[in-house]
Amino acid sequence: PPLPGDADAPPTFQEWYSFDALANCWSLLPSSTPVTCDESTMPASDKAKLKNPALNLVTWNVDAFAKFPDDRMAGIISTIRSQTPPPNILFFQEVPKAALFYLLNDPWIRENWYSNEGNLSNYGGYVFMTVILLSKLSFGRDSQEPDKACIGPVWRVKYPSKFERDALCCDVFMPPFATRVRLVNVHLDSLALQPSRRPRQLAI
Repeated sequence: PPLPGDADAPPTFQEWYSFDALANCWSLLPSSTPVTCDESTMPASDKAKLKNPALNLVTWNVDAFAKFPDDRMAGIISTIRSQTPPPNILFFQEVPKAALFYLLNDPWIRENWYSNEGNLSNYGGYVFMTVILLSKLSFGRDSQEPDKACIGPVWRVKYPSKFERDALCCDVFMPPFATRVRLVNVHLDSLALQPSRRPRQLAI
């Protein structure tokens, strides 16, 4: 994917995961190359399926230092499930390990969402992290599904930061012509820090 060339903010590519009920674990999605749809050669029945799906995004700072992370995450998921129209993109910031563990074990999340995290292996030295979930109803790896957006690459851009903050980025390719849309889930350094790191982080 086309990337900015900031030497102090290198990208680290990750993988997408889908929950495998038979294996009872989050498994890597196979890679895919988006294919541009050519309407001129399509039957009328397929043309009728081509539409630009809406991108409905919910973004939520989980608050890593709040008490009772399981109860908090359960309440967040319950609130998201009640949204109308339902979201098809979820951005979470400040997700501590306990909340991520709960998220990845929730039956509704497992059944209906792709995740950029499938376990706790990417945590490393993080106290908390950002997470992106994409709805299986709206997104897929198979570019032969003309009514779904195609999932592209996912990566982190590590900011010059006092608090190990980063931007979690992914590309999706929207039907009918595989238009690239870049999603960026950011968690910037604290406003209290002087001089502010945020202008540089936003510029990246």
